[in-house]
Amino acid sequence: MSNEPTEIMVAVHVNRPQDSSVRVSIDGDDRNGKWIGRKVISSLHETGQTTHGTDRNDRVVVLPVAHITIPEWLAKKEGFI
Repeated sequence: MSNEPTEIMVAVHVNRPQDSSVRVSIDGDDRNGKWIGRKVISSLHETGQTTHGTDRNDRVVVLPVAHITIPEWLAKKEGFI
């Protein structure tokens, strides 16, 4: 698997600066969300757009959309690509 960086578009569920990881998903459904460690994130930039998704209690929520750059092997492992 490649260690090359790859950029993907994600819905951001949890992004608190004090946390060591960020929770994101590709479909806005928190059940499909993954915690990605900040140490492996090359960049994370919110686009200013939002999407409808669900939280951990299956409630409809509005989530920010972001471009995140992580190693290709991790994106494949987590099912993002």
